[in-house]
Amino acid sequence: MRRGRQVRGSVRARLVELVSEVSGCPPEVFEDHLDLEVDLGIDSIKQVETLGKVREEYGLPMDED
Repeated sequence: MRRGRQVRGSVRARLVELVSEVSGCPPEVFEDHLDLEVDLGIDSIKQVETLGKVREEYGLPMDED
């Protein structure tokens, strides 16, 4: 159980880094309950860029649908 929390924590930290890189927002502004667009002003284009980086980072296939 503890290992799972560590993995989740490291994945969350990396996701925050990726969103920060794309958005230009400092990592410390990200909180789990915030909405990317409404609360942080991260538009849909930047969200798509971020998802592309996440896909590359974790080797996730692109959904063709």
